[in-house]
Amino acid sequence: MKKETKILIVSIVAVLLIVVLIYIFLNKKNSDNIIKTISEGNQKYDVIVNHNSRLTKSDIINHGVNIDNGSLSFNVSSIVPEKMDKCYVNQSNRIINLTNNKCVISPN
Repeated sequence: MKKETKILIVSIVAVLLIVVLIYIFLNKKNSDNIIKTISEGNQKYDVIVNHNSRLTKSDIINHGVNIDNGSLSFNVSSIVPEKMDKCYVNQSNRIINLTNNKCVISPN
């Protein structure tokens, strides 16, 4: 039986800088990673998902709203080696920018 890993980060922050690095290694497991945030400061989220086994599944959802002096960055990498077949990789990345500040989504 495949076990599931679920990560949920919900943040409403009024600090100057947040940097979050999430590594997920899928070894016969499935993963749901959800980040929802409202950014009033600088926020950077790096998510790396490694599919180390066949038949693994990852759903990565990163949604944010940028307000005031905020800037928001999502850098998401899903890695599936060539020999790992029948893996499912899904990403949904969205930023609603209510300022003129720079926001970046880098799906890899």
